Amino acid sequence: MSNDIPDELLRMIEEGSSILECSSELSLGFRIQLHRGIEALSKDLHPDAGYYRRAKIALACAYKTLPIWEGCYDVDGTARNILSLSIQCLAGEEPLEELKIQAERFETIVNNIMCSSEDNIVASYAGFSCLSAFETVVYDYDFSMEAKTEKDCTPECWDACFNSSLAISGGATWESVVLNESARKEFLLWYLKVALIETWPPLVAPGEILEH
Repeated sequence: MSNDIPDELLRMIEEGSSILECSSELSLGFRIQLHRGIEALSKDLHPDAGYYRRAKIALACAYKTLPIWEGCYDVDGTARNILSLSIQCLAGEEPLEELKIQAERFETIVNNIMCSSEDNIVASYAGFSCLSAFETVVYDYDFSMEAKTEKDCTPECWDACFNSSLAISGGATWESVVLNESARKEFLLWYLKVALIETWPPLVAPGEILEH
């Protein structure tokens, strides 16, 4: 790990890793605590540095499970284009209007697919992860979820990390589906030890690190 990573962030990463030693999930409360920590550690650099980092992390999660969506449906590349536009908007290179139009259309597609059959649910979670990344770029991370759990809300409200963890593991712990708990844990360790570290440097643009 880089010496540029603050000790407090490393401490939070290790705390999350310890949680995953006896669990296959990182609670919403812990993830919000993590993002609040990112905000506190970023504010002296620039007022928007925390937002920029949260957006990059969300994009990283969405790219991680994009192949699940693309492998299940013969689509027109809308999801990938939404992520690409999100990166450009984050860099100030594209206006938000086109991104919002495409995301609204894509949300309808994902919702229709999720409602059509349980067989489609895993791919739908990957689609929702792309939408969550878009929401983070446009509106920032939703800290208002702090007093809730994901079970209280619909997938449109979940963050990219949670949607991607469901896409990879097969579903939520409360759903009657076959879960791959080890895959969920592996993804969340990647989220802590790779995504957070790679997206931390403020001068690294998302497009340089996410599409691999």
